This record gives sequence, structure tokens and C-alpha cells, in this order.
Amino acid sequence: MATPVRGDQQTVTVTIDANTGKASPDPFHVSKSAKQHVVWVCNDPNAEFAVEFVGETPFSGKRFHKHAPSSGPVPDHVPAGDKKLYKYNLTITRGGSAKTYDPNGQVDA
Repeated sequence: MATPVRGDQQTVTVTIDANTGKASPDPFHVSKSAKQHVVWVCNDPNAEFAVEFVGETPFSGKRFHKHAPSSGPVPDHVPAGDKKLYKYNLTITRGGSAKTYDPNGQVDA
């Protein structure tokens, strides 16, 4: 789901289900030419979450979390449209218990 933000930037919202650990959409698709960025949002306001890209990242940073959920746009040096999947670990912490999942993302032209 993409919604307008500032100027020509758009946000791709990845919804995290704290009960199942699923991230939706999986994989997320972010458009480099549209200057999209990803924002991870959890459906449980009491849960903490952390996103960490494994290996390569399609963004300037590798780690995002509840208090810094936005990726920023895809940098110029990242190729677009090659259907490469970027694996990330999603760790959800609730009530002192943590579980990790492994969704993916993709950069489109």
C-alpha cells in the first residue's frame, strides 16, 4: 500500500502482525524512481520490533525499529528492477519474549 508523503515521496507501509510475526506485504516492493521508502508498523502498540537486513540492504541503513521505522529512499547506488530479494530479520518482542522471522523486500525501477 502506498500513500503520499512529502512532495513526490511515497510510503510503502509494511504491517507487522505481532501474533503471527508476519510482515505484509512479503516481499515488500519499493520503487526507486518514485522515491518510495518503507515504514514498518506493528499492529500491537505494546510490542517492540526490530528490522535488520542480512547481508546487503537496499537502504542507507541496515537497522530499523519501533522508534525509527522509516527506511528513507533507496540510494542511487542500489540497482533497481533486477528482482533481487533483500532478506531481513524481523524480531518482535512482547512480554519479555522475542521471536525472529525472515521476510524479504525488493527494489523496483
